[in-house]
Amino acid sequence: MLTDSFVTHQVQRDLQWVINASPIMNPTQCDTDVQLCSLPTLLHLPGDTLGTPGTLTADFAHRRLGLYYENLVNLLLISSPNLLDIKRNIQVSENKRTLGEYDILCRTMQGENLHIECAVKFYLCTGDGSELSHFEGPNRRDRLDIKWNKLINKQLQLSTTHAGRACADTLGLQPARKLLLLQGYLFYPFESWYGDGLPTATLHPLLHTDHNRGWWIRQPDVDAVLTDSFRYQMLNKPFWLHSPDLPTLPYDTLRSELKTINRPQLIARFTRDGDRWHEHDRGFVVPAHW
Repeated sequence: MLTDSFVTHQVQRDLQWVINASPIMNPTQCDTDVQLCSLPTLLHLPGDTLGTPGTLTADFAHRRLGLYYENLVNLLLISSPNLLDIKRNIQVSENKRTLGEYDILCRTMQGENLHIECAVKFYLCTGDGSELSHFEGPNRRDRLDIKWNKLINKQLQLSTTHAGRACADTLGLQPARKLLLLQGYLFYPFESWYGDGLPTATLHPLLHTDHNRGWWIRQPDVDAVLTDSFRYQMLNKPFWLHSPDLPTLPYDTLRSELKTINRPQLIARFTRDGDRWHEHDRGFVVPAHW
């Protein structure tokens, strides 16, 4: 059971992850008026660290990773001295039909109105990475090409529709700029990760060169790939961003836990640095039939 003190500590770690993590995609490489959202530039926070967010209740850590991530982004926005009139999750309707939703509308201290769409995604690469369709969600119901098209051509174009403009005008927040904050991880087959190296020459040009990345393997290959030279954590939602400050597992315990998995499981590998264990890398272990 999650405690308020654990959630407060973990949120602080995850807020730093959101500020520092590279985006998955780079919209400047395609024909669009959407720009990358640079949080350090946007937030104007003093220094490179945050103050404590105050004591949070366990309810803040919503089981759905996307909602948890949106809560984190909102905490950052409302803590910024540069942003005013922050509005979240604004539905746009026309003739009793919902057309879409603004994730965030806000105004900077300089008087510029912004439309920000934010999402966190974890995709496994099932090809050579040359197509965005090669990147699938762990449940295989989501793909990067589909998500990208929806973000760029629908969600971030909401202010170009009549209903979208009218909604933003009502709030006095007609956006002058559209910003995308898309973070997460892309996971590559383990043989590429530790074999011949990642297929950087063939990766789709819209992928950000510094995106967070990891590996994935099938459960029958666990013994051939994972070893007792690392310690491990099994990461559970919503704490997929910064690995939690929790005890690590020896390989034998992890191996026993992974024997009966029936869905993809995210794990982190840890190496020792002095008297502490630090995350070395992370990856998914998926069932044999995945």
